[in-house]
Amino acid sequence: MKSFQELDSLLHTAYDNLNKQEEDYAYLSSKNILKDITDKDKSIVKLDNLKRLEEKLQLSSLEVNIILILFALEVDSKYERIYAYIQDNLNLTYVTVHLLNALLCTTEEETESLYDYFIVPSKLTILNMISFSSDNTLDTLFKKSISLSASVRNYLLGDIYLQGTLAEYCTIIEPNEGNDNPLNTQYKIEEKIDQSERYLINIYGSSKKRKKSKALKIASHFNFGLLHVDVAMAIRKEIPFEKLLSSLLRDALLTGTLLYFESFDDYLGAEGINELKFMNELGRLSWVVLFSTAMAWNPKEIPDALHFYSFEHSKEDSSYLKKYWQETLVKYGDDLATQLSNTLGNTFGFSEEDIDNVIKYLDTESKLGNMIDAEKILQACRSRITTQLDQYAQKILTSNTFDDIVLPSKQLDELQEIIVHYRYQNKIFQDWGYEHFFQSRGIGILLTGSSGTGKTMAASIIANTLGLELYRIDLSKMISKYIGDTEKQLSQLFDMAKKSGVVLFFDEADSVFGKRSKVQNAHDRYANVEVSYLLQKIEEYEGIVILASNFKENIDEAFLRRLRFAIEFPTPNEEQRKLLWVRLFPKRLLEKDINFTPFAKKFKLSGANIRNVALYAAFNAVGNDAKIGIEHIVKSLKGELDKIGVGYVEDDFKELHRDEA
Repeated sequence: MKSFQELDSLLHTAYDNLNKQEEDYAYLSSKNILKDITDKDKSIVKLDNLKRLEEKLQLSSLEVNIILILFALEVDSKYERIYAYIQDNLNLTYVTVHLLNALLCTTEEETESLYDYFIVPSKLTILNMISFSSDNTLDTLFKKSISLSASVRNYLLGDIYLQGTLAEYCTIIEPNEGNDNPLNTQYKIEEKIDQSERYLINIYGSSKKRKKSKALKIASHFNFGLLHVDVAMAIRKEIPFEKLLSSLLRDALLTGTLLYFESFDDYLGAEGINELKFMNELGRLSWVVLFSTAMAWNPKEIPDALHFYSFEHSKEDSSYLKKYWQETLVKYGDDLATQLSNTLGNTFGFSEEDIDNVIKYLDTESKLGNMIDAEKILQACRSRITTQLDQYAQKILTSNTFDDIVLPSKQLDELQEIIVHYRYQNKIFQDWGYEHFFQSRGIGILLTGSSGTGKTMAASIIANTLGLELYRIDLSKMISKYIGDTEKQLSQLFDMAKKSGVVLFFDEADSVFGKRSKVQNAHDRYANVEVSYLLQKIEEYEGIVILASNFKENIDEAFLRRLRFAIEFPTPNEEQRKLLWVRLFPKRLLEKDINFTPFAKKFKLSGANIRNVALYAAFNAVGNDAKIGIEHIVKSLKGELDKIGVGYVEDDFKELHRDEA
């Protein structure tokens, strides 16, 4: 039965077999029903796609007949009346197994086969092509209403691309024309695939755009497109993923596409999943299914009937990203694109998708009449990530430069060396091939020294010199009493930092990276796990991470060996203290010249202490509407000495007055 005429003929036979009495009920007179059955004038849709569906899914004649009987209800209301009449019930205007039996079965064996078809899992039910009503008031399955899925209905009506039915979380991607070999010789998957077998292919890496492109090339090699499933969005909408699977497999078959699960990590990270059951379900009906993950998916167990491949897409190196930045920015001017491509490629670990989103934002700004210059572009890049970092870290904003810090030449040279390492790391690791010898190109730095010796200022100078933002990490907000939460938050922090290229600053690092004591309980053991995980993320971070500590001797030597720089900040000597006094009290703000030599000689203060004295003296002076005088400085100096617990006698300050220039 492959036409509505054949269906009508079948209905006519069923009508004749009923041998109805003359009495009629409701509006269902035998005369009118016979007219409905024999009416040939009414136009009805063509069934060309039913033949395609039969071939595509290799349907049996029984399955084709079931679909046709259900589809008739979708296109002509007369079948509601006829079906109710055949079932001798005004309310049964829908299809039931009993109706199918009346229409399709002439022997007990055929009836038994029909019932068996719906009792055990079958193609139409497994693929959600048909479904039974959820009405629990009906006592048997065979009395329940059977309906045709919207996807199959649309397909039969000519909507072979299912427009709109999966718009919330799925997209149909057409195959590429003239597809080239998508993989290198190590992964010539298309040469290994036998269409009689089942395959799961995991493509992992950071760029969604490039992974999708790789998946489409694989599918296009076999003249398939992709049914792109946004797993993250489906989960956000709280769609039961396992229940969704059958419908997705059905729609992939209908549209001639291969299933491609993007952000599949979100499913693998969910609670209560049954990985093996999921793989078995895919393998039962699908030919090739592709998965996109950030890291390699390593299933605990792979069913014997499945072939599993996992490979990493080629990473975007800095030269590729620089080129991509230049190509996308050229619309704003060749000079601007050339000027910024190197900076953006080195600073921001953006994927192609991130860059595309930045360009969309800039295009909107341009349409609104705003000028797109270098600062606007940098601001757009930073705003994409840094606002999310605020929940874990504090942005430090300063204008400090190398001219503002007072250190011995050795320490200044080491800080300058850090600048060189960052600016030329891509050339050294990529062009010169040193990445072959190192697992990470990240720059780990330890700054040690007494409080107030300039460690935080040095961190800000490094960031400012390189044009990066500096974030101080508050580990107390990230360490959780719940197992696994700390690692999760640290992972999110470093993922966001990676994209924005910020400098991460861990103050008082010895509280975390101190010498590890013996494990006496489960808490100690887990604390060591958290510290090890944090150190791992620091090593993986391809940017600058600065650890600051007041006491180098408290830092575990195992941690020190894994850092690239360790710089000791000494307490300033007399000469350096004098330089600090002079810099922090510019002549233009003084009532008269002051000789700061006795200040530096008499009081062994840190740079932070001297800075505080300068600030308080300025407020003392401005409150009296005057420039800074020796009395303002002395008053502030006494206050600072009292605060830090350093004793003094008044004669100390008389000496300062005597030496006033």
